[in-house]
Amino acid sequence: MKATSRVVSLKVKMRPKCIFGVECVGYLGHTITKFGVQPDPDKVKAIIDWLVPLSLTGLHGFLGIIDFYQRFVRHYARIASPLTELLKCATFTWTSQAQQAFTELRKQITTTPIL
Repeated sequence: MKATSRVVSLKVKMRPKCIFGVECVGYLGHTITKFGVQPDPDKVKAIIDWLVPLSLTGLHGFLGIIDFYQRFVRHYARIASPLTELLKCATFTWTSQAQQAFTELRKQITTTPIL
């Protein structure tokens, strides 16, 4: 049997969305490097700078952004449980357990493992 070789000709259109030869790429709120996937540093800074929620709306916002990165936080459900319990209450009362969970989640997101 005779082996045949074909020449494949590929062309790439250079567009603003095309990125080649870079060390890291931002994609859907994550940073992808040769070492793995990490949270976007701008989003992590937003979480660190987040003020203590004063209402259920503020708490929903915080839990929304931190929930997006829950895979990077070890024992996320256990840590966030005081905050999710506040969502079930009729009145919003910030407790010491909620403050501790809020602080711990912000700390954990800065020490995330690379996936």
